[in-house]
Amino acid sequence: SDAPAATAAATAAEPVDSSVEGQLTAAEALCATIRADIASVEAALAGAAPAFADLLATCTKINGGVGKLQGSLDEISIGSIEDEEQRNAAKTRRKKLNAAVEEELMAAGNAVRSKVVKAKNAAGQ
Repeated sequence: SDAPAATAAATAAEPVDSSVEGQLTAAEALCATIRADIASVEAALAGAAPAFADLLATCTKINGGVGKLQGSLDEISIGSIEDEEQRNAAKTRRKKLNAAVEEELMAAGNAVRSKVVKAKNAAGQ
């Protein structure tokens, strides 16, 4: 089984700053990276000669990033914040990130992968 390796990889990927603020900031950065990757695939598809293997690899990275983002959001312990105003602000940030995952990134990641596959097939590759 790859469980120990997966656990080690997950542990190594945790943000250095384990505070709620650090976790939210890392999640927001990952969200921005995923959006940028989706935009880069869209732009490459509009180009003259897309490198389909590279685009499919980026699509895999996007899907992995969405899964990682989802998992990291589940692990943020906002209840540990004593100050109510800070706790509410953290809840709002996490809620916004969850909405981005569920309402935007999952669908956009799947849609861009479908576009790549369709273009690759149309190009006879």
